[in-house]
Amino acid sequence: MKYILLPYLLGLLPFFSITSQNRLNLGVCGRWGTLNPSLLHTLAGDVVLSNQFDPLVGINDSGAIAPLAARSWIISDDFRKFTFLIDTSRRFSDGSPLTAGDFKRSWERALALNPMSANNSLQDVLYDLVGFEEAKKTETISGISAPNSETLILEFRNPFRMALSHLGGVRFSAYKEVDGGFVGTGKYSIRSVNETELELTPNRHTDEASRLVPVALRYLPGKALDEAFGQGNLDAWIYGFADELTEETRSDKNLSVVTGLEGVHKIIDVNG
Repeated sequence: MKYILLPYLLGLLPFFSITSQNRLNLGVCGRWGTLNPSLLHTLAGDVVLSNQFDPLVGINDSGAIAPLAARSWIISDDFRKFTFLIDTSRRFSDGSPLTAGDFKRSWERALALNPMSANNSLQDVLYDLVGFEEAKKTETISGISAPNSETLILEFRNPFRMALSHLGGVRFSAYKEVDGGFVGTGKYSIRSVNETELELTPNRHTDEASRLVPVALRYLPGKALDEAFGQGNLDAWIYGFADELTEETRSDKNLSVVTGLEGVHKIIDVNG
């Protein structure tokens, strides 16, 4: 049976590992753009990079915030201090262990980069940290500290009740630059073949590596995605829109469609 996942995949690639194939061929209708998580600026990029990079927290099947790269956390009564216990058993795909310092380094490094969109969403959280204003001069944020490998402390100037929700984004993952590319602690390691193709290789340092298969991911715009799928060249879409399905595809009884989030919406902004 083939699958279309709508509107996007978040950590669902292991779902396909039950197949006997040596490789999965997946398609996506949007461009992922950069492979640097801190510069992420597209929905398709969020879909793709969520399989390589882990933020501190994620969202479980019930829609609640759940541990990811952080085992647990303590929030002060005034919502100004967040203390995270990092899961140091996690390994980057180069084999190095994850530490609290990797988050501090990744975020501070990201602020020095030129954003690839008008909205530098890293600042949704970092702007209110103690010492943010001096970061451009000092290249460090005093409100982010890692007193040891397992402890990450964030200190905000004002109460920040929504901090956990914001920190769940892929942009706030820890990453390393290795041999001109980026590595994370997620289930896969991603390599760019060209502007429209990626190779995803299981991160052999994860507990799930033995049951995962390599993935070939291709960008195909609009109807081309449905055509490739219909011809049997793809095992699944991992991001697409229902109105791009042909009637033939819709009527295929062997096709399962998995929708994500609340659904797909179209908006007409008259004077936008």
